[in-house]
Amino acid sequence: VRLYAEALGRIPPVLLSRADRVIVHDGHGSFNGNWDDRSFLIYTKRGEDLINAGRLEEVFVYDGAKVSLEGAHRNSQGWREAQLKDCVHISTWARDNPTTVDLADSFVAYVALRYFPDRLDDQDRTAILNAIPNRIAYFDEQGLEP
Repeated sequence: VRLYAEALGRIPPVLLSRADRVIVHDGHGSFNGNWDDRSFLIYTKRGEDLINAGRLEEVFVYDGAKVSLEGAHRNSQGWREAQLKDCVHISTWARDNPTTVDLADSFVAYVALRYFPDRLDDQDRTAILNAIPNRIAYFDEQGLEP
């Protein structure tokens, strides 16, 4: 539990703003962030895989967007307009699930672009800016503190 608490503490606080609980199970199940029950769901064996791949915090950013941002933004006029103006999605998963994945996937790219640009090469930075400029602008306009 301490391992996951420390990793959650490294993600932007806005992504913890609605979280009421963290549920930890043994096994290889999928991590999940849930707007409705305000929770993070963690599976320890899957967590080991994510830690070894250096992706634990990335997954927590994604799940945190689902816990703390998705329900408030995914149906907003501004978000819908940004999606329409961009015409494409940051991933095929977001494209195939525009109401349940797009916001969280886009927010992961946003956090990387705005707060960890040194971790992106020029090609990735350009790809994000070209794919979702209106979503990036939408997040900027929300005043979400890192």
